[in-house]
Amino acid sequence: MSSNRPAATCCRVLVVLCGVLLLVSLTGCGSGEPFGYVNVPGKITYEDGTPIQAPHLKLTFIPVNPPPSPDPKMSAPKAKADVHSADGTIPADEITSHQFGDGLLPGKHKVQIIPYDNNDQPLPGLVPQEYRDAKTTPVEVDTASGELIIKIKKPAAGSK
Repeated sequence: MSSNRPAATCCRVLVVLCGVLLLVSLTGCGSGEPFGYVNVPGKITYEDGTPIQAPHLKLTFIPVNPPPSPDPKMSAPKAKADVHSADGTIPADEITSHQFGDGLLPGKHKVQIIPYDNNDQPLPGLVPQEYRDAKTTPVEVDTASGELIIKIKKPAAGSK
C-alpha cells in the first residue's frame, strides 16, 4: 500500500503559493505616496490673450485646502511647471508635485508666476509683482475645471 501524503502536502503548498501570488497581484506594490494627483493641461497668457514674452515661466501651484496627510511629518506638496512654449501652453505631463509629470493635487491652487530669461535669471517688468509672490498672487485655478486657464494683467509701463 503506497501513501499519498507527499502528493497531498505538495498540493496544499501549491494552493497556498497560488493564493499568496493572487493576493499580491490584487493589492499591488503601492507607490508609497500618500497623495493622489491629477494631470490637467493649461495655458497662461495676459488677460487680452497675448502671450507673455519670456523665454520661460516658472509656475508654482500652492494647494488652497490640501487633503490631510496620513503621515504628520509630511505636508501636501506644491506643484511646479516650467513653461517654455511661446503661446503659453502648459502640457499636463510637465506639471510635477513629487515625481516628474505626476500632476497636482486635486482641487484649488494659488499660482505664483515668475518669468525667466535664457540664463535662468528672473526677468523684471513682464509680470506684475503681486503674481511673483506666493502670498499675494491673485491667480487661483481649480483642477475640477479640466484645464488650467491662467490670465494675468499686463504690468504697468515702467514697472518692475
